[in-house]
Amino acid sequence: MGRPPNPDRIPIFLLDVVLLPGAMLPLHIFEPRYQLMIQRCMVKSLAFGVLFQRAACRSAECRLE
Repeated sequence: MGRPPNPDRIPIFLLDVVLLPGAMLPLHIFEPRYQLMIQRCMVKSLAFGVLFQRAACRSAECRLE
């Protein structure tokens, strides 16, 4: 059995985009780690976040759980 959802921790997409609250964002998800993340969110009806990251600054490591 998995851990219960923690509202203080949500999965994050790092994207070079700025969104306003309630804005729609069509996604083309091709990386396996993000496909898995979205699959888990959909199965468990969980939210995920979108965090702005400049395209030129993508050298930082990112850990998704």
